[in-house]
Amino acid sequence: MDEGKYAKYMVTDLKIPEEMQAGAADYAKWATRILWLDEDVVPGSFQVNCSWYRKPTETPATTHTHDYDEVIAFFGGDPDNPNNLYGEVEFWIEDEKYILNKSTLIFAPRGVKHCPLQILRADRPMFHFTVVMGGKYMPKPVDEVKPAIDGSRPETSERNYENYILQKLRMPEGKMPSAEYRQRATKVLWMDGENTPGAFNVNVTWLWKATDFNHDEAHKHDYDEVIGFFGSDPDRPNDLNAEVEFWLGDEKYILTRSTLLFIPEGLTHCPLRVLSVSQPIFHFTIVRSGTYKQNLITEK
Repeated sequence: MDEGKYAKYMVTDLKIPEEMQAGAADYAKWATRILWLDEDVVPGSFQVNCSWYRKPTETPATTHTHDYDEVIAFFGGDPDNPNNLYGEVEFWIEDEKYILNKSTLIFAPRGVKHCPLQILRADRPMFHFTVVMGGKYMPKPVDEVKPAIDGSRPETSERNYENYILQKLRMPEGKMPSAEYRQRATKVLWMDGENTPGAFNVNVTWLWKATDFNHDEAHKHDYDEVIGFFGSDPDRPNDLNAEVEFWLGDEKYILTRSTLLFIPEGLTHCPLRVLSVSQPIFHFTIVRSGTYKQNLITEK
């Protein structure tokens, strides 16, 4: 599977930056990191980080900004009840505190202060991923707001950023899943520049049934894309528990492990077909654009 000329765009093993390795043991006490993608892992790629959050955090992630846009995601691990987070997450955007208990996509525009992030409750593992439009994850720490006398962090009652938090499926007209699609997959959330101004497109789905036809036909984009397929067993996070046929250019790959694929602008990819499923697949696509458009390839 890994001998073709496009295999360099596929990531199935965890490779984290050297500067993060010192904190890996502490991170593993409450989370399982699965895959990490950046320009050092696959040249040209934007950065994606995927984990299972298993336990409440002892120390929250600290406040920071980025020089690029970011999306932060939290998803419940039950495909039969995909909007239930089965836990609680405290997340700050500027001085606004949000308590999340549903599957959520958060858009953090470049320069906007965000975090602390703290897992308050985890009744069962939740799938977490972050995406930044830079080639590396480079947070810029900011001065923390001093706690109030009682030790709590002061917050504002204003809600200037609640439109950056997406918890309901809102897709463009003409893209809502058909009845036939819903017999094999469950669309959970869709973020784009229309429902979240300024955001890039993120599409999250559970794939739970094998098919004898393609989910997507061969196409390409005018922008880069990352596609993820992840097994739903947190105890075996690298096992896809399924077989997915995926084409890059003229090369066919059979995916059996949790995988991130970087699709450069203009590279033909798909068909995509789910060949077998023993446990549902957590699947997402991310593009460097506020809209999703396929340029279909006509067979000669």
